[in-house]
Amino acid sequence: MKKQFTLAAAALIAGISLLSACKKEEVVKKYAKLNVVHAGVSTPGVNIKLGDSTSTKLNNFVLGYLANTGYQPAEEGTKTLFVNTFLVGSQDTLLTKTELILKEKMNYSVFIVDSFSTPTTIFVGDDWKNPENGQAMIRMLQLSPNAPRLDVTNDTGKKYFANMAYKNVSGYTAIDAGVYQWELRDTNSTNIIAELPTMIFNTGKVYTIYIHGIDKMAGEKRLMTSVIVNKD
Repeated sequence: MKKQFTLAAAALIAGISLLSACKKEEVVKKYAKLNVVHAGVSTPGVNIKLGDSTSTKLNNFVLGYLANTGYQPAEEGTKTLFVNTFLVGSQDTLLTKTELILKEKMNYSVFIVDSFSTPTTIFVGDDWKNPENGQAMIRMLQLSPNAPRLDVTNDTGKKYFANMAYKNVSGYTAIDAGVYQWELRDTNSTNIIAELPTMIFNTGKVYTIYIHGIDKMAGEKRLMTSVIVNKD
């Protein structure tokens, strides 16, 4: 009887040891953060998937023009981002896909650009320094496919960003917090081609400003800027 008890105890201990070893071998997943922005002027609403074509969507609602997903957790590593059209009453159709390399605790953005027939993406790291008191951090992307090279100025001609070609991405730069009224000027002629809405940059915050739309077009597709708060 004692021998049977000893064997049972040994088996139990072995089982506990095996279970403990399995737990130690469990891989802890590590995550980055990813924001997807729809800046494709002629592209309809889309769904965004990461990993493989059957992965869970990153967007809770169909992502329309100028909307963004906000930062979503994304497992680190080499991943494929799928941009699919959403059409009522039919299945999603793949528009474009992009390979991303994501690192733990890093922030990234993907901008959908170009047109419905030839959509592409821009993948950028959102690596900023925390602004000092009384300042904000800003960067600029030029995502208008037909605009000339652009300067971003105030009404006196002071340049905040210069010679921005299509798909150019600036680094983050510090700016005094406050209210700004900017213009888009043709770099070569200095002619004003768009007056921008008033922008307010608050102390301690980090912003991305992106130029979008079509030069010389009116309405929703006009040349304009939108602002994303990267850190509030």
